[in-house]
Amino acid sequence: MNEAVHQRELRISQSRSRDRLRAASRFPARPSSNGRIALLTPYFPLFDGTFPDDYRTRQEQNAQQLADLLTGWGFEVHHLGLTDSESLAVEHGKRLASVDPHVVLVAPVMAAPATYSVPAVTLIDRPSVVCQVVRRARIGADYDEIDATEDSTLLGCIMACSGLRRANRQFAHVMLTDLASQHHLARVLYGAIASRSLVGKRIGLLGATLEGYVDVELSAAELDQIGLVGVEVPGHALMAGFESVDETDVADARVALAASGLSIALDDGSVQRDLKLAVALERIVASYELDALSFNCHGDLFRRSPIVGIPGCLAGSVIASSECPVTCTGDVSTIVALLVAQQFTPKVQYCEPYTFEYASGRVILGSCGIGNLATASSSTNPSVCVNYAYPGSKSPGCCVRFGLEAGAATLLAYVPREVGGDEIGLLLSMSGSLSDDFHQDMHGPNAVLQLSGDDPTSSLSDWAIEGPAHHLALAGADISVEIATLSAFSRIRHRHVG
Repeated sequence: MNEAVHQRELRISQSRSRDRLRAASRFPARPSSNGRIALLTPYFPLFDGTFPDDYRTRQEQNAQQLADLLTGWGFEVHHLGLTDSESLAVEHGKRLASVDPHVVLVAPVMAAPATYSVPAVTLIDRPSVVCQVVRRARIGADYDEIDATEDSTLLGCIMACSGLRRANRQFAHVMLTDLASQHHLARVLYGAIASRSLVGKRIGLLGATLEGYVDVELSAAELDQIGLVGVEVPGHALMAGFESVDETDVADARVALAASGLSIALDDGSVQRDLKLAVALERIVASYELDALSFNCHGDLFRRSPIVGIPGCLAGSVIASSECPVTCTGDVSTIVALLVAQQFTPKVQYCEPYTFEYASGRVILGSCGIGNLATASSSTNPSVCVNYAYPGSKSPGCCVRFGLEAGAATLLAYVPREVGGDEIGLLLSMSGSLSDDFHQDMHGPNAVLQLSGDDPTSSLSDWAIEGPAHHLALAGADISVEIATLSAFSRIRHRHVG
């Protein structure tokens, strides 16, 4: 292929890949970047002076093309040029460690000693991915020794992987060829970056778990071994916050709710108390610096409270739609699954599998009334409705109701393991596809999920046997690669069912 034509096609491919990746993937913690990458490109100078003068220049260009591709996807790339000695590997490792990258990408431009990469990886001490860039789809009859050496990325990756394995370093390997493999590389990078994303996140705990709901509980020790922080929010903080909300705050909240696209087919009096609660919860999230919130609608702080007197479904939906996951019944376990899924897509819905249509392999998914508007299908007219299933002492309260956007989806649950064991927990996932079906007479957000695989019945049985919470996180995207990679770089085991 003519080099100019090849470069043009590469630029077009990069542009298309960037657009598709940004549409399909997301790393919310850094709005201007998908994460910081330390890029190492080992090169063997053994042939300098023997091969043509432009040989090294071409390899420098090959390394830069990969750096440009990653930058085009939205990553913040730190690349110091070719690493062509063990001493330079140490220097590059120190300099790249100083920028605090989220992941190390080792991409040998040719066969090169493992000592040109392993010392740097050891110094940076972040999740590592080895990338083999395959530059030719076809090899012609005129292929020569120089071509073969320039293209010897297979050898380079084998040498790097062997060195990393001998150094007892955990890593993933990706082969980069066509557009599909580019997408796969980005997904692996997202998963690697997110492997440490849970550490330090703060979960607000507002009220005790619903009596008997042992399947949703996580102890302080179980949260701590994940790296999560459970923040006890005292009930009096909610009561005082609720009573401090004035009419102006409520009016502003109603305007914001209407602007979100929700149809409010209720009079002001029917939603006023719910909006007041929404403002109070928003202030709690802000003042306690929470990344997620778990409460129990059915206790003395919400439905049965003489002050609040309503469930938290509409208020919880306001919080969940602002990228702060919310669960009810004091469900802390599903918060973990929601936080994981949120690293890769904003379309994350808290729900539960109500029933199974065994003739078709479809599952009916529903929610008590808490919904994330990012998951809503506009065709189902997302609306605010009376919360007739869980009425409060002061008012029935409100909930949201809508169908979920059709397309690929992933179910995700977190199952704790014994504190102090080799594994800190299990991420359980299952793939499927959401249909356009919506049951308008169900209480809250709901959808129909067609499970993937040949035997959905066995898949659901395998799911139940693992012992997850009865609630789950639904991601409106296929995030199976990302979850598997996240698990590979942590002590959280992953099992994909089906």
